[in-house]
Amino acid sequence: MVRTSATRFAVVLATVTSVGIGRGASQAISIGVGEVWSVAFSPDGRMLAVAGAEGMVGVFDAETHELLRRLEGHTGLVRGVAFSPDGSRLATAGFDHTLRVFDAQSGATLKVLQDSAPAFYPSFLPGADQLVSASEEPGVRVWDLARGELLRTLGGHADRAWAAATSPDGTQIASGSRDGTARLWDARTGELRHELSHHTAAVCCAAFSPDGVLLATGSADTSVRLWDTRTGEPTLTLGGHSGPVCDLGFSPDGRIVASVTGDGIVRLWGAATGYFLRALRGGGYALAFSPDGALMATGGAKDTVDILDVRHAISARESVVDLVPEMTRIGFVPRGQGARNTCSVFTTMGVLEYAAYQRTGDARKLSVDYLNWACNQVIGNQTEDRGQFFKDLLQGFEQYGICREDEMPYRPAFEPDYAPADEARKTAEGIRSLGLTVHWVNPLGKGCITREQLDEIRGVLASGYPVAAGSYHSVLLVGYIDDPAEPGGGSFLIRDSGGPGHYFEMSYEEALGRVGDVFWVE
Repeated sequence: MVRTSATRFAVVLATVTSVGIGRGASQAISIGVGEVWSVAFSPDGRMLAVAGAEGMVGVFDAETHELLRRLEGHTGLVRGVAFSPDGSRLATAGFDHTLRVFDAQSGATLKVLQDSAPAFYPSFLPGADQLVSASEEPGVRVWDLARGELLRTLGGHADRAWAAATSPDGTQIASGSRDGTARLWDARTGELRHELSHHTAAVCCAAFSPDGVLLATGSADTSVRLWDTRTGEPTLTLGGHSGPVCDLGFSPDGRIVASVTGDGIVRLWGAATGYFLRALRGGGYALAFSPDGALMATGGAKDTVDILDVRHAISARESVVDLVPEMTRIGFVPRGQGARNTCSVFTTMGVLEYAAYQRTGDARKLSVDYLNWACNQVIGNQTEDRGQFFKDLLQGFEQYGICREDEMPYRPAFEPDYAPADEARKTAEGIRSLGLTVHWVNPLGKGCITREQLDEIRGVLASGYPVAAGSYHSVLLVGYIDDPAEPGGGSFLIRDSGGPGHYFEMSYEEALGRVGDVFWVE
């Protein structure tokens, strides 16, 4: 992609490049100014609105990616952009305490609404000449556009109302707050219908399904939750992200939920089942489906909007196994090794942890540093993290067991004198006595895995157990996706302890040329 040194959005032409994402492809529109915080397609799919840093709001031709016009007026970051249901108007919300309504065709300013705090996530209320917006204060705003003034504030949150959404039929308003709750309101009367309180951290974004029956909320607790708007009851919890959920949305047919985090990973699920469909790489702050559901626009920390071919990416998926939602539900999420050379210890702990949970139903985390200590007793190491071999870690477990994480917490640096207390040793002996069974798919020293062993790994994952995979960097295999367009015919879903911990995909082709010793535990 050609980069420009221009600092003003108005003079930057769209530049397009294609990069592979499974069966589909991605196109990137360069905007030339900072971060992208919001994207929206017009209802007819012909225009794409983009908003972000430095007061930037631009309207592009959705097919050619030509910049049609820049909408002027904001003086700071713009945190939301939305078309009216008929596509004639465009609303924006910014950190400059204003909301602006533009003529979508000419770019002329129609209304300027003055808020008392930074404004986010504007949306037109269908069937009424009203605009809804989130705020840096504890209330969602409802604006009368005809008079250009605040109609009401939907309060009740104990902290800032960071998220707002309107149902497609115009009867409901959703709000989400830093207080960890979401609320459903009657759009006509402003009365509270339901309080939704299962998130454990700030609710950052919200979206209604096309029929208004479901509400999706994304949270700083890294989860997406789906709620029945008629009862206020949760229906699904979708896990797998490694950071706060920045934006989400439903496909136009209501069958897919998409969400994105700051690392740029977009995860797609079946809205009815919670079944994981695909992880794609795009922008990390904002997403929007095209009206026909074929494409998705995403934006994030770079100065581009990525256009993802969602339809092809999903249709290519022949078989998917994903342990991440269940592991997230019970609290087994990525844990980061930091600067230490302990990836194999985290990976071995991961298979032992899940096997112990399957055996006992106890989902408490196991101790990485205890397992590292046990291995060091076996090999006689007291000087440094050595990047232990799986076989030595398992021998350490067989002799000394493993305790809970809270009994011997992971430390940021190796400490030769760090040893378990008597209570931790007692717990470790109890877990050792569970009789967990180690199964080797490919022992150390046998080279990279074969195609037959790859298929064996798929079978283990399909049976519900994660698999430890060794290489120059050890990782935990937590699922797979068969896709004839991927190199080797598919990819593994990976949980990686590198840095802060995260998920990614590894193609079967890469696994065949990279993965060496492999085992799992039941």
